[in-house]
Amino acid sequence: MTVVEQGTERMEIMATPDTPALPRRPAASMNEDAAADMAADRLPIRLDAGRWRAFGKALSRPVADKPRLRRLLTEKSVLE
Repeated sequence: MTVVEQGTERMEIMATPDTPALPRRPAASMNEDAAADMAADRLPIRLDAGRWRAFGKALSRPVADKPRLRRLLTEKSVLE
């Protein structure tokens, strides 16, 4: 398995349609999950003030213990 270190610097590039496809090549070689994660990082969240507070409150609440999920993620699968 190849381990890729995530970058810490963001680079915005504006290009014309006839610009060589060099910057597009890495994105084209990504798997679907990586491409979806990259797209999700760029989706804006637009909420009114009340919904923004509720969203913040939901993010701030303590993590709930989920024993079945913990077991699923810690036990070896039948495929291993």
